Amino acid sequence: MTRCIICDSDRLLIWLRLGEQKVLRCRDCDYAFRYPIPSQEELDSYMLASYKGEGLEETKDIFAHCGKGYGDDPIIKEYQETLARLGYYTDGRHLLDVGCGPGTFLDLARHSGWSVLGIDSCPSACAFAEKEFGLQVLNIQFEEAAPWPTPFDVITMWDFLEHVLNPAVVLTKANDKLKNQGLLFLALPNRRSLIYDLAEVLIKARLPLLRDQAQKLFHFSHISYFSMVSLQNLLQRTGFEIIEEHSMNPYLGRYQIPWYSKGFLQLVFNLAKLLKAQSRLWVIARKDKGLLNV
Repeated sequence: MTRCIICDSDRLLIWLRLGEQKVLRCRDCDYAFRYPIPSQEELDSYMLASYKGEGLEETKDIFAHCGKGYGDDPIIKEYQETLARLGYYTDGRHLLDVGCGPGTFLDLARHSGWSVLGIDSCPSACAFAEKEFGLQVLNIQFEEAAPWPTPFDVITMWDFLEHVLNPAVVLTKANDKLKNQGLLFLALPNRRSLIYDLAEVLIKARLPLLRDQAQKLFHFSHISYFSMVSLQNLLQRTGFEIIEEHSMNPYLGRYQIPWYSKGFLQLVFNLAKLLKAQSRLWVIARKDKGLLNV
């Protein structure tokens, strides 16, 4: 019997059907996940292809702005603002970025006075971060990482948690690698948002062209689909207390999307902002071992 990865409940319902796969939702903790879950080897292969520009057409150039001349577009500004918020909550400056990709955020953190280390399972991303920025990056799965001599003040996960096979295991590992009262930062898609509600309607309408476009939000490497409720449940179970949270919309400038599609998406995002139903979650949580329940 299939059970919820987070709370072990068997009270699951089919939220969406995506061809031969489904997205199941737990009635008890609101967590949603792809089923059947792909293997780690399949995920690694997909992520490597994506990094090389062989994934979705819309994201094939997503890493083109990640070198030393990355400028100051809204993504860079978001990185800088996040570093400032993390610095507000801790005097420590030892930071681990999990799923660091090409290393842009780590480079910004280092130039802002942080001592940094990165982890990524994609060998090409690690090689780029090391060559382009001279960063120390470990090419391993975070769940398999050996203990560090010194725990971290901050662990960051940008668009990472939705890609892992078991997010509870990952966050328990993060808790173990943080100092007492250390900080965890997460940025990830928000399932309870206007764009996902619209995609659900289009997928269930079974109109081939619209359905195919909507299904791109549920691409193969996304295992988990979090709402703020399910993320709060997971964080509490893995020993974290949220101290700051908000939602936002993604920056569309790096995506290869026709102007009319980009215009439509921007309208949806503007409406989502008014309705407080934006499509990305942004969370800072503090380690609290007293909450650990996994």
